[in-house]
Amino acid sequence: MRVSRRWAAPALMLLVLGCASPGETTSTSSSRTLTQADLLGTREATLYDAIQRLRPQWLRARGANLTGASILPQVYLDGSERGDIFELRQIPVLDVTGVSFMSASDAATRFGTRAGTGGVILVLTR
Repeated sequence: MRVSRRWAAPALMLLVLGCASPGETTSTSSSRTLTQADLLGTREATLYDAIQRLRPQWLRARGANLTGASILPQVYLDGSERGDIFELRQIPVLDVTGVSFMSASDAATRFGTRAGTGGVILVLTR
């Protein structure tokens, strides 16, 4: 009897875990990406508002330049430079298929040193 009690708890645990559902994932986003489903789930109208809700750290300044102005991330829309983060207010969430954040070093590698020292928010549309 003693031997069967010793194995009963681990066997029960394996049985329960084996029957557990892995669950459904509706998003493949990470700390550096947002999917269309993520954005639509916010019910925000503009991309700026959706990012503000989901990844506010993307919109933060990354220090200051020599004149004391804040260094903000730049926005690239479908690979072309669009401007600073306030351009995101002009982009409807419904038009966006995905968004990713690139660090300053990654952005410089992809777009050159003009990409900005505050990083890049790369927006992909339909």
